[in-house]
Amino acid sequence: MAMIFLNKPLAFGLAIRLTDLYGETILMVERGDTSYIDNLRDEIEENHPQIHIHDVPPYDFNVFNYAENTGRPMISVDLWDGIHPALVTLTCDWGKEYAVPYGILYAKDPTEHVMEFIHVMERVMGR
Repeated sequence: MAMIFLNKPLAFGLAIRLTDLYGETILMVERGDTSYIDNLRDEIEENHPQIHIHDVPPYDFNVFNYAENTGRPMISVDLWDGIHPALVTLTCDWGKEYAVPYGILYAKDPTEHVMEFIHVMERVMGR
């Protein structure tokens, strides 16, 4: 995913390709924060020198405000969709290898309701 400042023409597209970001400076968390973003960073650095990367600290509201104030696209995940009123989250067509897996955290001794939910998720996800 990528969060794009609403005034950018890219904010009105359906899905972003890396070539759509040529000439842009994109915001990414620093190398080492997550291997999935590091893999995307490697792809950009090796094969898309037309995209410039600006490192930012782990995301917080200051980083989202910085994205808004600078108008720079920010690499993000679905989790942050809707977090800032001036940013929009767009689907990226970058291939499955850049997908970020999610999981569910719960207590070592979960309640019965939590275990019911986990079992439902296991069935839905086919695990």
